[in-house]
Amino acid sequence: MIKDCIDKDQTIPEDDLYTVMVEMLLGVQHLHRNGIIHKDLKPQNVLIDEDGKIRISDYASSRIFSNYEEYPYPVTITYNYMSPEMITGEKYGLKTDIWSIGCIMHELACFEVILLFIYSLFITVKHYNNKLNSSPKLNTIQT
Repeated sequence: MIKDCIDKDQTIPEDDLYTVMVEMLLGVQHLHRNGIIHKDLKPQNVLIDEDGKIRISDYASSRIFSNYEEYPYPVTITYNYMSPEMITGEKYGLKTDIWSIGCIMHELACFEVILLFIYSLFITVKHYNNKLNSSPKLNTIQT
């Protein structure tokens, strides 16, 4: 499991990082070409088999999509690997899986979760905007 490499702060040679990235992208491309969006790519769901090949697992949150269809915000996805549009509750599409791969690659290369602060900021802004939109309108002062 890729997560094991991260947990052990195990340095991965740069050439191996390229291989991991390409194999994850090819795996996601295969899913997308077969009408599946994964939606929950994270290190725990990326396995390394006995031959060193990357395997994507855990399709519990996956769903079948049709061309150009976008989905509303899901409830049970891991925040650290979610795309900004998923975090803010906007519609999302296939590119959300690509975003997740970028987050995984950053974590493999740097041993830190990407954009945790930005995710927190997105959630705060979304919450603040919802409060503003649901509040009664204030009278404006005219000069």
